[in-house]
Amino acid sequence: MRLIALSLLFLVLVFPLAHATEAGGDSRTWLKGFITQLGKVSSSVNETEAHALVEIYYDSSSILGRASIDFIDTLNSEQKKELTALFDKLLKKKFFSEMKNWEPYFKNYSIVSVTANNGLEKIKVQSVVNNHKTVVINFFVLKQEQNYKIVDLEVDGVLLSRNFRSQFNRIVNEEGFQGIVARLNQKLNQASL
Repeated sequence: MRLIALSLLFLVLVFPLAHATEAGGDSRTWLKGFITQLGKVSSSVNETEAHALVEIYYDSSSILGRASIDFIDTLNSEQKKELTALFDKLLKKKFFSEMKNWEPYFKNYSIVSVTANNGLEKIKVQSVVNNHKTVVINFFVLKQEQNYKIVDLEVDGVLLSRNFRSQFNRIVNEEGFQGIVARLNQKLNQASL
């Protein structure tokens, strides 16, 4: 179940809304459109198209910032650039490899609540999967220019940035920065994630 939740985190995090939210549109409306797009995932989307859309609609630097908060200040500018590039590639690859598996999560859903704190909005969604299992998904979004971007995601209590933070801290403590680079490169070189 944890693997499924983590895979869903990647998918939901990075699958974009095909049509930008109109100026002044609210996050609830944006999310409904976003989920509608998730339900339309088809095999016709190629990796290049998926990556281009991901680039527009999610903020990987926010997730990476939360995931690396305990050690990011110890890195020099070149190391930060390298980590950012590898992390962004990993998210895109994981998204593309998993995107067709998650249509059932958005066939029967409801937006339960929207709360805001200093511009960050938390949108709580309940999704009923295969007519029996309820999954709670919290989208954390920020309005950037005229569109919202997902900056973190929590599925059934598993927060994406916290999961990465735990893994990154363990690797940094055991292997240093080069350990993270090696692990990310290893994941990127796998045929599938």
